[in-house]
Amino acid sequence: MSEIKDYLNQQDALYYDNDQPELTDEEYDALVARSDTESSLGSVSNNFERVKHISRVKSLNKTNKDNVKSFIEKFRDIVIELKYDGLTLVLEEGKAVTRGNGIEGEDITAAVSYIIDPSTIEFTKDKTYGIRGEIVITARSFDIINSLRIQKGFDKFKNPRNAAAGLVRTKDLDPEMLDLVSFIPHGIVGLDISYEDANQIYKEAGLYYNPPLYEGSSHDRAMEVILEFNRDSVQYDIDGLVIKCIRENSLAEFGETEHHPNNAVAYKFENVGKWTTLYKITWQVGRTGKITPVAHFTPIDLDGSTVSKSTLHNMGYINGLGLHLGDRVYVIKSKEIIPAIIDCWPGIGRCEISTPTICPDCGLELEEDGANLFCRSTDCKSKIVARLSFMLSRDALDMKGISDETIVKLLDNNIISCVNDFFKLNEDHLESIKSIPGMGEINSKYLLNTIKSRINTVPLDKYIYAAGMPLIGKKVSKEIAGLYGNMLNVYMAGPHFDKLMALEGIGPSIIESLNTNIGMIRDLDGVGFTSVEPLVPRPEQKSICITGTLSQDRFSFERRITLAGHRWTNSVTKKTDFLVMGREPGSTKVDKAIKYGIPIIDEEELEAMLNA
Repeated sequence: MSEIKDYLNQQDALYYDNDQPELTDEEYDALVARSDTESSLGSVSNNFERVKHISRVKSLNKTNKDNVKSFIEKFRDIVIELKYDGLTLVLEEGKAVTRGNGIEGEDITAAVSYIIDPSTIEFTKDKTYGIRGEIVITARSFDIINSLRIQKGFDKFKNPRNAAAGLVRTKDLDPEMLDLVSFIPHGIVGLDISYEDANQIYKEAGLYYNPPLYEGSSHDRAMEVILEFNRDSVQYDIDGLVIKCIRENSLAEFGETEHHPNNAVAYKFENVGKWTTLYKITWQVGRTGKITPVAHFTPIDLDGSTVSKSTLHNMGYINGLGLHLGDRVYVIKSKEIIPAIIDCWPGIGRCEISTPTICPDCGLELEEDGANLFCRSTDCKSKIVARLSFMLSRDALDMKGISDETIVKLLDNNIISCVNDFFKLNEDHLESIKSIPGMGEINSKYLLNTIKSRINTVPLDKYIYAAGMPLIGKKVSKEIAGLYGNMLNVYMAGPHFDKLMALEGIGPSIIESLNTNIGMIRDLDGVGFTSVEPLVPRPEQKSICITGTLSQDRFSFERRITLAGHRWTNSVTKKTDFLVMGREPGSTKVDKAIKYGIPIIDEEELEAMLNA
């Protein structure tokens, strides 16, 4: 049992502290149910200033359709609200503070100020209190944010909650994306007041809040609302409903535990799934060398699609469920998309799932890192294929027409044995490559010509991006190339990279990654790239924002601004250099420009700047 609790503590840290959950909510809840314990709230990282909450910020007790009515009858006068699946935040004493461990959290006021300025909220009660709420993102905004992430060279966020947390719990702030994030209040910390009084506080603070699904004392009607609720009818990700007693002093009336107050409860949605039989476990090697167990079970139909396998994350999750081969397993579609095993029942002739000790691909002994296993071999075929697949992609070296299958053939036939070998292929290897079944002369010559043409000329930003350094996406790679012009200047700029650090959206974590992983670029230097196209540095690069209507569409100006070596931004911040004002400008951007002392120019002045 202690092993499960230790694993849950690791998952709490991933969820609350790193905003990188490994398990879905359903998988996590399944382990909590088996551990006979309550989940923690997480800890407080050292990335931000720690702030002690004015009052303990607790979690909520959970219920389901079998016993939710007992809570309704106990509370009598109730309100039913949405349970948002976002990042919990408390606005208190002019700051925005994460929930953290409930006693203290992280000061993320700098990021939240793009959404709502906590310093402008006037607390009207005599007693000190905080406004508790959720940082959330609508489904439409989530799609836009992920599109922007791809454009800027970053990986997509997994879900809206991950996006909300990732955008505000970082020092590399992106105002354009933060414009798409919302804060919704749903409670008062430090006061035992009525629901009506809480809503009045939200109004006085200028905060938008969603109306309740139900408010009243009809228990039958309340049950109808809960059981008939359609979660697809709302624009935010939610994982349940919240039932609260609306009377003043209800906390004093019902009391509280160390974990949760007794005057409110969270109703968790039921998971609809099917039972099937687990018959095999395979182990996959990822690009970083992480070994992931994959469950194979008798095919079942879930929501109109046939499902036969699901990831099990790592041995920690397998042991937490007590899963064995031959067990009956309960499979759901988490978030209506991803198959997940959340329960199991001992099967006939079940046998233990053994932890692998060697890589299923290369046979090297695996290393443990917490609950995860890693292959550290540089010769592992699966890792080489994944690495080359990334490097040859359109956004990197853009070597079209070279598939993963071709790379595997080269490895299997001992034509190459590592990433460097691939880029050293030349006409001397033609006969050997031609002899591989399925290659032939045409395909072989195409392969060699593609490598030769790209090695002789590759844009500097794509060269940097192809190295695959963490956090150094397409956008950051272009910034580095534009600022420094060639790799020699990049190497000489370290370790501080002052010019890069001065740019909006570039923070300490990006600089740290560049310093830590710059050897990945040096590795590329040694594989035969003879000419990397330099870019002329633009020390006078400006950050430009547009408001109102100009003579051309917004996209045209965005493209021209970028081609001229400047930076286009969708919102006004303290680092914006110019605001271009057209017809019918937005008052918010103009007001911010005046507040920050940013020059406001017209289209004619912009044209002069672009044509300089």
